[in-house]
Amino acid sequence: MTAVHTTQPAVLLIGHGTRIAAGVEEFLSLLGQLQQALPDRLCTAGFLELARPTLGEALQMLVAQGAAEIIALPVMLLAAGHVKTDIPAELEAFRAHYPAVRVNYGKALGLNAKLLHAAQERVTSCEAAFGVDYRREDTLLMVIGRGCSDPEANAEVSKLSRLLWESMAFGWAETAYTAVTAPLMDAALERAHRLGYANVLIFPLLLFSGRLIEAIHATAAAYQVHHPEVRVVIAPYLNAHPLLVETLIERLQEAEHSENR
Repeated sequence: MTAVHTTQPAVLLIGHGTRIAAGVEEFLSLLGQLQQALPDRLCTAGFLELARPTLGEALQMLVAQGAAEIIALPVMLLAAGHVKTDIPAELEAFRAHYPAVRVNYGKALGLNAKLLHAAQERVTSCEAAFGVDYRREDTLLMVIGRGCSDPEANAEVSKLSRLLWESMAFGWAETAYTAVTAPLMDAALERAHRLGYANVLIFPLLLFSGRLIEAIHATAAAYQVHHPEVRVVIAPYLNAHPLLVETLIERLQEAEHSENR
């Protein structure tokens, strides 16, 4: 591998990883957008699990390309176990083997104005599927988060639900999760059904395709079978939205200027 000489720190995007090929391709598409925005930088990607290159392999690739300083950015919406524990542990192990390479660690994407705007765009993009008689006031918005054991991260999903509800004037909004914490999506749909809304709009608060997106679609389909009188539409997940690239650049600048405490 040819060494590349640059005074700019290299950028490493860290993803969770998935066995679903489409999810890996979407992550790499985001990497491509970032590389276009930062043409004078080394940019690469690594995954925590289920896909390659692994985080450790990606770090070694950057060293082989001549990187003396690396900004590691977790491409994750919220700061939970992976961001707070797993990634820092791997970076510390790398530092022990490569003490001459400086590694700065950035923040997760986090709930911010850009993320809210991207979520609003994804929700709006699917509303035409309800038909000509659709009204937001007759619609229940359900935001689906990953779910984890970190209560602060779970609370951020609820906060986004509230912001979308108030800013977009839906009839009501509920929050549910795919795993680990309550309410799970199937139980939340059945409970919300008692409110009597004619439309249910489901927004997966997830970045890329994977088994969680598949599970959300399967749960929504099962609910639709049991309640055919309700119109159910699933909004696109965030994917490589341009505003996410802008947020990553902000996180990069924060890490470079030690503003990511």
